[in-house]
Order: sequence, then structure tokens, then C-alpha cells
Amino acid sequence: MLILKLTISLFLIFNFQLLYSQNYQNVAVISDFDDTYKLTNTKGLFAKVWNGLFTEKIFFAMPDLYKIFEQNADTLVFISNSTTLITKRVVRQITESGLSNFSAILHKSGNKFNYKYQNIERIMAALPNSKFILLGDDSGDDHDIYALIAKNYPDRILRIYIRQVKGKTLPEIINVYYTAYDIAFQEFKDGRIEESRLILLGRTIKNSTQTKLLFPDYVFMPKEFQISDSPELVEKLRIDIFDKLKKIRHLN
Repeated sequence: MLILKLTISLFLIFNFQLLYSQNYQNVAVISDFDDTYKLTNTKGLFAKVWNGLFTEKIFFAMPDLYKIFEQNADTLVFISNSTTLITKRVVRQITESGLSNFSAILHKSGNKFNYKYQNIERIMAALPNSKFILLGDDSGDDHDIYALIAKNYPDRILRIYIRQVKGKTLPEIINVYYTAYDIAFQEFKDGRIEESRLILLGRTIKNSTQTKLLFPDYVFMPKEFQISDSPELVEKLRIDIFDKLKKIRHLN
């Protein structure tokens, strides 16, 4: 019995450290919602409206990554171009995905580019000592908005992550991602996520059978893969996950 209790205690301590020992002091995270966190398929008008109102599919493993953000960063804010009429629905979807400590800002009226840009500025002004990580996708204007923010506030932006849904050519300042592992990998290289947490996330993605939530058929498929000088196991997971994406796309 004593050995069992000790084993359980060590397990809980280990997992607590994985979640709470990340280096996100004075870091805030701002994220888009549709096609960044939730599958919406904003490439098509009908799919965008239908999926925005009636589907609740979250990209596989994104909640696992965002849990690190919400537990360790100064704040986690979702800014969406979806109408405020579905604010409760969006908040419920995020909550049911496993997050609890976040804010959500939806679009009221006016120009959507200006709305998102100005809201980011307001958050930055409210957190003058924080630097920012911005997450979005290329189906809308996220990449242009974030690039302009980085141009105007070069010392406040740590990373910009954009999911390539359409496969647009993006500025060099932007980090392209296809799964949560791509983001976590760069966060590991930047010293904000520990290797043990990265490997755990990578194995979860590698072994997933939820292929339609991991890499839906409407998302752009990269043709090239760049080898890095990361630790062997970390790099092996990158290669395995990229191969998995190619197989998923071939099956679709």
C-alpha cells in the first residue's frame, strides 16, 4: 500500500511539473478561433456558415497545447471574427475542450481587420510588461494583421504562428504550422516548453486515430520538410508526424 501511494504521488508530481514548469512568465497568448482552434473550413462560404453555427470539432491536440498556455501565460485570449451573437456557443465549445482560464472577444461590427488589430492593441496596452505569442491561420487576414502588429511593436512579439489552410505565401516573420506539435516544437526551441512535454504531445499526435480532426482534407498539404538540429527523439517525432500527414492526405 505504501509503495502504491508513493507511486501515485510521484506520478502526480511529475504531471504537475509537466504542466506548470513551462517558462511563460510575462508572456501572453492571443489566438484566433475558426480554423486555428476549431475546424470551420473558412475557405468556402457555405461551409464557413454551416460549420460556424452547427459543428463543434476542435483540431486534435490543440487543447493539450493551449492548456500549457492557459496555466502558465499571463493571459489567453481568443479573438474571433465570428459575430457576438454566438459568443456563448464559442465559449462553451472552448470550455468543453478542456480550457477554463481564457477570454473570448467576438466581432460586433465594422471592418474586421481593424477590429482584430485594435483589440490586440488594447490587450497589449493593458499588459505593458508582457510579450506576445499570436496564433491564427491564413484563410483570413490573421497573417497580415499579426505582421503589422509585429512591425509596429517589434519588441513585444515573440512568435507568430499561422496554420496554412490555403497555402498562401507568408512573410518570413511567420512560423507556419500544421499540427500542435509544430507550435510546441518552436516553443521548445525558444525555451518555453520542456522536452518531456513536447515528446508527450508528439507521441499523442503520432498515435492518434482521429485523422479528420488532426489534418482535415481542406487544409493545405506542405510538400517540403526541413530537417533541424534538434534532439534525436524530438526530430524523429517531427518526421513521423509529417509522414502521418502525407498518409492522411493520400487516404483522403
